[in-house]
Amino acid sequence: MESTHRLQNKVAVITGATRGIGAAIARRFAEEGARLAINGRDPTSLEERVDELRTFGIEATSVCGDVAERGLIERLAESAESKWGNIDIWVNNAAIYHSGGVLDCDLSSWKRVMDVNVTGTFLGTQIAMRYMNPRRAGKIVNLSSIAGQMATRCQAAYGTSKHAVIGLTRCAAIESADYGVSVNAVCPGIVDTDMASEVIQGLAKNAGASVRAMRNAVVQGSPIQRLLTVREVANVVLFLASSESDGMTGQVVNMF
Repeated sequence: MESTHRLQNKVAVITGATRGIGAAIARRFAEEGARLAINGRDPTSLEERVDELRTFGIEATSVCGDVAERGLIERLAESAESKWGNIDIWVNNAAIYHSGGVLDCDLSSWKRVMDVNVTGTFLGTQIAMRYMNPRRAGKIVNLSSIAGQMATRCQAAYGTSKHAVIGLTRCAAIESADYGVSVNAVCPGIVDTDMASEVIQGLAKNAGASVRAMRNAVVQGSPIQRLLTVREVANVVLFLASSESDGMTGQVVNMF
């Protein structure tokens, strides 16, 4: 796809950018000219991703660590601010999955999912607002899930966390609206990623079905009759991060 330079010289922070949806968002932003500060938990994968992004002719930096830790989020923001003097876009993408219903979910797994998916998104949103609100400009995009819009068996912790991301997005949007900062969320259905395979395996186990049968059932239950691609999700995030979405805040974009 030919670049339209929609994010030329914009500074974007993306969490969980080493694989899957996060990596696709980083590539899409790089194609559009953004300067990128990315995060991931594996230092080797993070270094490889930064090297790849620089092949697009853009500047990129990274901070390795866990988004559930305030210090990591602060270092990530400071790395972008100190290098480029601004933060225009913040994408809270980092998330983990746990398969299990309410009765099956142990407390440690519950807390870990909430720490990464909810607290990590909260910290990213909060710190982004602290940088953006005084400048009266900015775009925050939170990755939720269709599991945040409906109840699904075998996803007690994950589904609850993604419902919380939507609630946080709406609260932050109301608070930042007067400052010209938009906060929106994307809710993809099942995307063709490693996490999707984990989700389908969990659903299959819960239903006593084969993984192939469950994958077919998931596809048949989608209006588009297939899994989403990571680039399709990245394109929607790009729209919300660009000036084309200036008339939107507090919105939840469903994809399935």
